[in-house]
Amino acid sequence: MPHDRSDGACKDAAPDVEVGYPTKRRILELLDLNAKIVARAPVGIIVYAATGECVLANPGSAAIVGGTVEDVMRHPYTELRFWRETGLLQSARDALATGTTRNESVHVVTAEGQDLWLDCDLVPFSSEGNARLLYIMVDVTARRLAEIELVEAKHEAELASQVKSEFLANMSHEIRTPMTAIMGFTSLLEEAPLESRERDYVAKIKTSAASLLGILNDVLDFSKIEAGRLELEQTAFSLQDVMRSIAVIVGANAALKNLEVVYDMAPDVPDGLTGDPLRLQQILLNLAGNAVKFTTTGEVVLAVRKVASAAPGQITLEFLIRDTGIGIDPQARDRLFHAFSQADASTTRKFGGTGLGLAICSKLVALMGGTITVASVLGRGSEFRFTASFGEAPDAVKPRRAFAGLEGLNVLVIDDNDTARQILVRTCEGFGWRVSTAASGKAGLEALRHAATQPAPLDVLLLDWRMPEMDGLDMLRQAKADPAIPLPLVILMVTISDTGEVRRQAGGIRIDRVLAKPATPSTVFDAVAQLRAGGNALPQLPKPPGMCGRLRGIRLLLVEDNAINQQVALAILERANAEVVAVSNGEAAVNRLRETPTAFDAVLMDVQMPGMSGYEATRLIRCVPGLSALPIIAMTANVMTSDRENSRRAGMNDHLTKPINVEEMFAVLHHWVGGAQDTDLDDEPVDPPLIGLPDALPGLDVRHGVARAVGQPELYRRLLQDVASTHGRDAERIGALLAAGDLKGGLDHVHALKGLAGNLGVNRVSDAAAALESAIRLEDSSQYDGRVGDLSARLREAVESIRLFERMAAKTPPPVSATGDRDAASAVIRSLTEELTCNDTNALLTLERLTPLMGSRAPSLEPLEAAIQALDFEQALVELGRLEPGQGASP
Repeated sequence: MPHDRSDGACKDAAPDVEVGYPTKRRILELLDLNAKIVARAPVGIIVYAATGECVLANPGSAAIVGGTVEDVMRHPYTELRFWRETGLLQSARDALATGTTRNESVHVVTAEGQDLWLDCDLVPFSSEGNARLLYIMVDVTARRLAEIELVEAKHEAELASQVKSEFLANMSHEIRTPMTAIMGFTSLLEEAPLESRERDYVAKIKTSAASLLGILNDVLDFSKIEAGRLELEQTAFSLQDVMRSIAVIVGANAALKNLEVVYDMAPDVPDGLTGDPLRLQQILLNLAGNAVKFTTTGEVVLAVRKVASAAPGQITLEFLIRDTGIGIDPQARDRLFHAFSQADASTTRKFGGTGLGLAICSKLVALMGGTITVASVLGRGSEFRFTASFGEAPDAVKPRRAFAGLEGLNVLVIDDNDTARQILVRTCEGFGWRVSTAASGKAGLEALRHAATQPAPLDVLLLDWRMPEMDGLDMLRQAKADPAIPLPLVILMVTISDTGEVRRQAGGIRIDRVLAKPATPSTVFDAVAQLRAGGNALPQLPKPPGMCGRLRGIRLLLVEDNAINQQVALAILERANAEVVAVSNGEAAVNRLRETPTAFDAVLMDVQMPGMSGYEATRLIRCVPGLSALPIIAMTANVMTSDRENSRRAGMNDHLTKPINVEEMFAVLHHWVGGAQDTDLDDEPVDPPLIGLPDALPGLDVRHGVARAVGQPELYRRLLQDVASTHGRDAERIGALLAAGDLKGGLDHVHALKGLAGNLGVNRVSDAAAALESAIRLEDSSQYDGRVGDLSARLREAVESIRLFERMAAKTPPPVSATGDRDAASAVIRSLTEELTCNDTNALLTLERLTPLMGSRAPSLEPLEAAIQALDFEQALVELGRLEPGQGASP
C-alpha cells in the first residue's frame, strides 16, 4: 500500500516500506514539535535557498529586524543592505562554498535609527538535494550596551582617579613648599648656641613638623592602600625612639586637657626591631591622638607587651591604647574601621576629623601581619588592641638588667594617678629595686619621714609634679624645711610641655633630674643609672651636628624659582661652606652650564618651575658635551613613586623631597660628589638681637620677619627691599591679568605674593592676597576690583613701612666708648675667628657687632673688613689677630 510523504525529509527511505499509522503519527508529532520550537524560539531563525530566497522565517527573526514574518520572507539575503555592509553576505557565500559554519558579530542600525548588536551563525546544509543556509541570529544589544557602559564607567573611574591623584600631588606641592622654609629655618636655628629652653622648643618644632609631613604622606598613601599597592619598609629602628616621638606630640595635647598619659611597657619588649617605624608611629599616633581627643578627664594608657610569634626569628608585639573618654556606641563599632566613618554624625562637628584614620590603621595593621579590635563602654572609655610582627634588629637592644651599683635600690614613688603609680612600681620591681609608694604630696612627706627611721635609706625619689592640694615642688620645699627628712636623689616627673615651666618655678629647690612623661622603662633606668654614676643633674638637650664645613669645596648650582626657598637653601649650603651659584629657572640653569660646563660638581634642581621645568632643563643639560655624568639632584615637593621615576627618566641622578632634610641632602651630595664631611668645627654664634629696631610697623611684623630670616636683621632688610622693589606694583599686574581674562596668571601671581608676604611678616598684604586668591578661585568677578584695590592699599602701606624700616636700620649705631667692652668684644672676636676658619660669609654681620665694642682708640677695622669682603679669609684671620679689645683705652 503506498504511503504519503509530507516533505522531502523521508526522500531517501525505501519506497516499498509501508509506514504504519503509529509511525506516521509520531512523525507528525515531531514535525509539530519542531514547528513550535522554531516559532517560539527567542532567537531569529531563517532558512535561505542557495540562490538567496527565504524559504522559512520564524517570528523571532521578525521581532529582531522589525516587521512581520512575511516581510522577512519577501527579501532574499542578497538584497539585504546590512548583509552587504556588515560582511554577512560574503560570509554566507563562503559558508555555502566550503560547507563550514561561520560565526559573526555585527552592528546594525535599523530603519528607525536603533542600534542592534547581533551574534550570527551561518550553517550550510542540504535538503532534498538542494543547498540551504540556516541563519540564526541572537540579539545581544542589551549585553553590548552594558559592556559599553562598563567601559565608560571604568574610563570615568580612571579619570576620576587621575584627577584625584593630580589633586593630591598639587596639594602636596602646595603644603610642602612652605614646609621647606619651616624645616630649613629650623635646621639653621639649631646651629645657634641656644639656651636649653629654646633648644627644647626647636626640637619640638622639628618633631612636630616631621609628624605633619608624616600625616601628609598618609593622605597621599591612602590611594595606594585602596589599590593594594602600599608596601612596608623593612629597616632597623628603635621602639624607644618611636615611643618618644609619640610622647612629644600626644603628650603636648594631653597636657592642655590635664590628662595623664602613661606608658606601660613590659620588661621583655625588645628595643631594636626591623620593620616600618613610620607606619607603626602612624598607627600609634592615630589611636593615641583619638584617645586624647575624645577624653576630657582621666588618663590615656599606651601598653606594649610581647606575645608568642608564629615564625622563628619573628617578634610579635601587642599594643593597647586605653582611655577614660566618651566611649563608642555599640551600633557604631561595626563600621568604625570603614573609610570616612565616625562614631556618629556629631563627632565630626564637635571633634573634627575625616573618619579616615582608623580605616588606614586597620589596613596597615593587616600589612604588618596583625589584627585590630576595639572594646568600649559608652561613657566610660574605649580600648583598642592591635598586634604587629617585626624582625629583631641585628644589634637589638636587650631588656635592661641590673648591673653593679644598681642592685637592690630603695625607691619611693609618689604619684596621685593610680595607673601611673602602679606601672612605675612594676617597672622598678622589674629592675630588682625595692619600691614603696605614696598617692599624694602629703602622704609623700610622711613616707619620707618614715624612710628616714629605717636602717636602709632611700636611694631614689620618683616624684610627680602636678598633684592636687600639694604638688611635687611644694612637697620638696616642705621636705627641705624639715630637718627630719633627708632627701635622696630626686627625679621630678613632668610632661614634656612643662619642662621649661618647672625649671622656672624650681628656684632654690634641689632637683637632680627632670624626667619627661610618659616615661618608658628605658628612660627611668637611664635617669637613675646616670645619676648614680654622677651624671649632670639637669642635662642640656644635645645639639645636632653643625653645618660648618660639611660641604667644604663642593661647587653647586642651585636652581630654585621660589625666592624664600632659594634664600633658605643658600643659607644652609653656604653655612656648610659649599660654593653656590643660584638661578631662578631651568632656562638660566641650562645657559649657565653651557657657558661653564666644568664650573660645578653637582646641580640641585627644582622640578616644578614656570617656563622650563626641571625635567626639561635636565634633558637639555644631558645634551651638552661633557655633562652627561654631571650629578643632577631633583628637589621637589612631588613625592609619589611615579615622580621619582619621572626624575630618573629625565636623567636626574637622585631625588630629594621637600621640605628638604638637611642631613639627607648632605649625604646625597657626598654620595654623588664624594669628599669627607668635616663635622668637628664649632658652631656659629647666635645672630644679633633687634637693637634699636621696633617689634612692628604698620603692616609689618618685624620680630616675626627677623625670626624667619634666621634671626638676621640685615638679611631681613635685604628681603624686604626685594619685596618693595619687585612686588610693590603686584596689585596692578594682577588686576591687569584679571581684566584680560587670564585667571590662571592672576592666581599664580597672587598665590606667590601671599606666601612671600606671610613668610616675611607682611601680614596685611598676605591677608589681602589671600582674600583676592579666594575670589579668583571662586571666579567671583564681582569681587575682583574691590579685592585688588584693597591689596594695592596694603602694598602701599607695606612699602612705606619697609622704607621706614630701612631708615631705622641704617641709623648710626650706639656711641662707642673710649674703653670699649673688653669681655663682650672678646666673645665676638672668638665667634668671628670661628666663622673665618669656616670661610663663613656671615663674618661680615659679626664684624658689625664688633665695631661698637672695640673702643674709639682701637686700630681701624677697615683692613679686616676689606679682607672679608674680598673673601680672603686667611688674610682676615691675620688682621683679626692684630686686634686687642679695648686697645688704647684710658687707664
